Amino acid sequence: MNPNDTTMPNPGNNRRDESLSDADWDAIDKALRQLEEAWRRASQADIGSLVPPAGNPLRLRVLVELIKVDQECRWKSGTPTMLEDYLHDWPELLGQEGIILELLESECLTRAMFGAMPTHQELCSRFPALAEDVDLRRIAGILRDVG
Repeated sequence: MNPNDTTMPNPGNNRRDESLSDADWDAIDKALRQLEEAWRRASQADIGSLVPPAGNPLRLRVLVELIKVDQECRWKSGTPTMLEDYLHDWPELLGQEGIILELLESECLTRAMFGAMPTHQELCSRFPALAEDVDLRRIAGILRDVG
């Protein structure tokens, strides 16, 4: 893996929402590129400025994808950020189990890439309702396939 490459394989990225058009995905990709550029220019970036306003049909998907990339950049910069921090900052995600599971799997892969794969016990303590749905073996397999 190229340490300067900000694009890591991500289990959540394999769940491309087929209900979104190519133009929608282009808009999402543009926001992700802007975030990656902000991280290259500074030691921190603000995803809030890149999230579409409330009511925009892409808001949730853009937010989720931005969180994945932002979390990866934070781990890479030495300021690891946990999913709970994002849930605190973005309460609109609370109660959306599918989205939280996607983000939790993404966090697990990001952490694994940096040698900090969480244990099943940790996931049970942090997200008891979702821990059984996180396939740590599959995530480790993705990491092996990349490495």
